[in-house]
Amino acid sequence: MKCLFAYLLLSALPALTAPPPVGLTVQSINGLFFGGLPVEASGGVVTLTADDQIQAIGSGIKTGALPAARAARFVIQGPANHAFQVQVLPPLPALQGPGAPIHLSEWISAPAGMRGVLDASGRAEFRLGARADVGTHPVAGLYKSPLLTLQVTSGACTATTTFEASFIVRSPLVLSNLTSLDFGELIAGAAGGTIQLRPDRVVTFGGSGLTLHKGAPSPASFDLNGPAGTQFNIMLPTTLLLKGPGAPLQLREFKTDTPLSGILPSGGLRFNVGGTLEVGPNAVPGQYQGMFSVIICYQ
Repeated sequence: MKCLFAYLLLSALPALTAPPPVGLTVQSINGLFFGGLPVEASGGVVTLTADDQIQAIGSGIKTGALPAARAARFVIQGPANHAFQVQVLPPLPALQGPGAPIHLSEWISAPAGMRGVLDASGRAEFRLGARADVGTHPVAGLYKSPLLTLQVTSGACTATTTFEASFIVRSPLVLSNLTSLDFGELIAGAAGGTIQLRPDRVVTFGGSGLTLHKGAPSPASFDLNGPAGTQFNIMLPTTLLLKGPGAPLQLREFKTDTPLSGILPSGGLRFNVGGTLEVGPNAVPGQYQGMFSVIICYQ
């Protein structure tokens, strides 16, 4: 008798399953903000780059004011090393405010061209600036877009988030020169000397070779006007050469009677500028003149 044996070998192997699909997401970090920019009656065009730099085209828009500008920032996550494209909806919105709308005419992105590639970890940072066209005679105030949609596409996947674009139009500061810096008529002796004219009109002579012959020395006077609460810096020259019939006279140590940094009060600000004049020995008689600049910078 023959016996037949059949062996059935069973083995349990783990099932091979595909990894879950990697989704596409986009997160808004901050919106697009052109900052607070003084704009003159002529209006102008201004560009906010993707690295937060403001570039004005023409002289109607002044840069360097606070609050500072910032490009919009987003974080995109999805399949590693996949390309993506970005679109803003609506494509080129208008910013609404107290005056005529400010129109956005171009998007400026990093990576450039509104497209990029996710890195090996499946992540990318996307930054978005824009070009804004400001019309003539703008009304000061805050201008904002409607809620905008940033749409990111990678392959068959799409993700969206929302953000805003905004622009603060500020009235420009106006600096007016009222009076010139005048040291009067001086007599220079063999030794020469200095005359210090303070902003409060106090005069001090240095050395023994210089005397006041005629006139009352007076500082230069300026008026600064604009929106109350505007932060500003005053920049004075360091030296100036006054030219006349003889060797030039050096004017140095410019001083003002107001802090160089401040906040414009209601009604504006009037301030004086003085300095120290050096007169050489036996200076040739005659009129000596020069021009200097006082510059107001927005904070």
